[in-house]
Amino acid sequence: MIRPEHLIQLLGKSITDPEIERLKEHLGDCDVEHSHHIIYSFYKHGLELHFDDNILGTILLFSEGADDYQQYPYPLPHSLRFSVTNAEVRAVLGKPSRSGPDTDIYQFPDHVLYVEYCMEPKTINSLTLMTLEKFAE
Repeated sequence: MIRPEHLIQLLGKSITDPEIERLKEHLGDCDVEHSHHIIYSFYKHGLELHFDDNILGTILLFSEGADDYQQYPYPLPHSLRFSVTNAEVRAVLGKPSRSGPDTDIYQFPDHVLYVEYCMEPKTINSLTLMTLEKFAE
């Protein structure tokens, strides 16, 4: 099982860090895209890892069917569930730092959480965890 706090702790680590290597080994098969950054897409596990300059800056967690991913099967950060609505997210996390029609952004001391909602019902479509540095770009 992948613990949500462990995912947050992986942000900012090098692509060659043993913890990153263990996670990739645990998750198994993935697609790798090399563009201006490296993206590991684990479709069967609903997870993407984005590396800029070989540093993990962004982790995406998907609900079932979002961008052709299977649902991320492990506990979500901040005790969230994909089935909760935007109102329930706000009840748990409070007022977002920023928000849009289908998004809420929460800034924490060590990371940023970007919540994207489905159109209807307004449940969680995906979660994005980012380093503070990546968010500031």
